[in-house]
Amino acid sequence: MELQKTPPLFDVAVIGGGINGVAVARNAALRGLRVFLCEKNDLASGTSFGSPKLIHGGLRYLEQNAFWMVRKSLKEREILARTAPHMVEPMGFIIPHGKGSRPRWLVRAGLFIYDHLARTKLFPKSKSVSLDDGVLKPQFKKAFRYTDGWTDDCRLTVLNAVDAADHGAEIATRTACISATYHGNYWEVTLSNPEGHTRVIHAKTLVNAAGPWAEKLMRQLGLAEYTKKLTLVKVSHIVVPKLFDHEDSYLLQHTDGRVIFAIPYQEKFTLIGTTDTPVSKPVSKASEKEIEYLCDAASRYFKSSVSPDDVVWSFSGVRPLIESGDGGNVSKASRDFEIEAVANLPLISIWGGKLTTHRLVGEKVVDMLAKYVGHIPQSTTHKKNLVGHPEKMGALTDLYPWLPKKMAQRFMHAYGSRSRMILEGAHCLEDLGTHFGADLYEAEVNYLFEYEFAQTGDDILWRRSKQGLYVSKTEQAELKSYIRKKAEERDSS
Repeated sequence: MELQKTPPLFDVAVIGGGINGVAVARNAALRGLRVFLCEKNDLASGTSFGSPKLIHGGLRYLEQNAFWMVRKSLKEREILARTAPHMVEPMGFIIPHGKGSRPRWLVRAGLFIYDHLARTKLFPKSKSVSLDDGVLKPQFKKAFRYTDGWTDDCRLTVLNAVDAADHGAEIATRTACISATYHGNYWEVTLSNPEGHTRVIHAKTLVNAAGPWAEKLMRQLGLAEYTKKLTLVKVSHIVVPKLFDHEDSYLLQHTDGRVIFAIPYQEKFTLIGTTDTPVSKPVSKASEKEIEYLCDAASRYFKSSVSPDDVVWSFSGVRPLIESGDGGNVSKASRDFEIEAVANLPLISIWGGKLTTHRLVGEKVVDMLAKYVGHIPQSTTHKKNLVGHPEKMGALTDLYPWLPKKMAQRFMHAYGSRSRMILEGAHCLEDLGTHFGADLYEAEVNYLFEYEFAQTGDDILWRRSKQGLYVSKTEQAELKSYIRKKAEERDSS
């Protein structure tokens, strides 16, 4: 990037490419604003990568009397399931009951309240069930089953960014904000890429959507007095060969009272999480202690015990929680979000929040921008379909009968109607180009590179496709070499 003589002027510059940042960018772009978003790494490379992939009200938050937050989240769950069914789908959760579990009456009461707060047409109500499929240990005979939402957090983030870009937003990944200075009627924002090249843009307003780095960004801007105190909580997950064949998940109570999820994952695996470990700075790797904790929790319930040797992949994210004022107690820190406007400056900060409420965050932030940029049309994201919505689209195997069923299912969940952008003109698998292993082909790689801001092999393998679970080390190296050549060709053109 070269320093521009006349920097472009945007209505809003968003700092941070996690789920909240891209939700702001999408909402603003759909409402006609000139939008710029920068992310110092890849999209969804921080907190939005390390979540348990749930779109939910938060059943366990009822124990904290957070009824308003649960109701708000359940309302958002309904909106997302309707406007993005390729990204958010109902998933059953089984809560086994045994010695040491919360009392049955308490769980039943919690589920009754959860069902009542949901007021849903898309998610079935809870019920009692018997456990006789041999998956769990024999002492677990009774359970409750309720329904919540599941998503791929990275793909949800990326598609929000794609939708923003389709409506005129500029999305700049691997671009850090190194300074921002207010000049009375605009912000001068200086940006830098990994090669050290700088660029300057101007923006009428600035949105701090830096997640766990939100405090650091405010200090960088010289606005430490407006910084809320965040409690950073590391959440870790493990992926093991699948422990059960059905499509429901499990919500398991560990001996310390915490709940652990065991979720069907990528056809052949089970995702187990999460931990809650206070940390002083963002960390991306699960510790041996956390892996052992999750293995022990699963082994307490499943007939097939789980050990660290079974773990094929582990990952972590850091959740920024608004500190409750009692010494950073994780259990008392709010899971809700707060939006703060800095006095006398067109700067808005997003504090905390969860994956489920990202659309609402985007809507509220853009509503607040009207004070600085003038009239803004009403938000439509509560009814506007997310890009890729498969409305009126037939099955991919009907359109492309040569496409393997499992591959077609993955494409529909990942890309929805945009699958046709990858498959158009192909009449057999060989037409999709170089095979990089599993069901990853050149045509999909090219699409991700050209339309979904992917720049590295890891962007494709682990965030956008999860094919890293299947392809060999040699195949991964071949893909990364191919991507480097693509990047060189782009940069030299």
